[in-house]
Amino acid sequence: MKMLAAARRQRREAATMAREVTTMACEENVAAIAMARKEDEAAMASTKTKNNSCARKKKENARKKKKNGQYRYMDTIVVDQGRSSIYGFVEPQTIQPSGNTLENRQHYLQTWMNESHWQLMVIIPKQCKIIWFCSLHRKMKNDLRTMLQGVIGKSQGQLVQILYPKVCNQQQDSWECGFYVMCWIKTIIRAAITDDWNERFKSTSPIPEETIRQIRQEWTTYLLQRWS
Repeated sequence: MKMLAAARRQRREAATMAREVTTMACEENVAAIAMARKEDEAAMASTKTKNNSCARKKKENARKKKKNGQYRYMDTIVVDQGRSSIYGFVEPQTIQPSGNTLENRQHYLQTWMNESHWQLMVIIPKQCKIIWFCSLHRKMKNDLRTMLQGVIGKSQGQLVQILYPKVCNQQQDSWECGFYVMCWIKTIIRAAITDDWNERFKSTSPIPEETIRQIRQEWTTYLLQRWS
């Protein structure tokens, strides 16, 4: 009887040990599967991040190329109109091929993008003034004003004046802001506007569609000739 009881006890212990081993094996498998899943998710997230980064870089490069193309196109107008000593752009490295290489000018034309919306600054360093154009009639952001004060105001030793033309053309469609900026630049250069901004810009009417089409055509023609 004692031997039979001992045998039964051994069988129970063996069964218990087998269950524990099986449980441990299952837990290890579950942990391994969870780890593999985490590694797959991390790899997918890394790939997604890289793809997003590449997409952002491509988008940024395309935006820069477009912006540089605008600068070069507009600078040809500066040169053609004989205004090289009056107007220039803040990024001269993008426009030297057009022939405008003077370093010191009276007015600098600078485009600015905020929340996918193009705006225009006419910077007059010697007067410590900036004329601000926005086709949505938005005011200059405080962070931009602070940055300009730190760069221009500091060099001139005085506060920068931000002047807003009392009225300027106001766009109706969401995609035309860049062409409004280009139209203003052309108007400023061709009319040699250097002061009396409120007298020169006093219409809130949208720029005519025919004018927008003409600017698009001229710019497209320029880019095709340059990049083809």
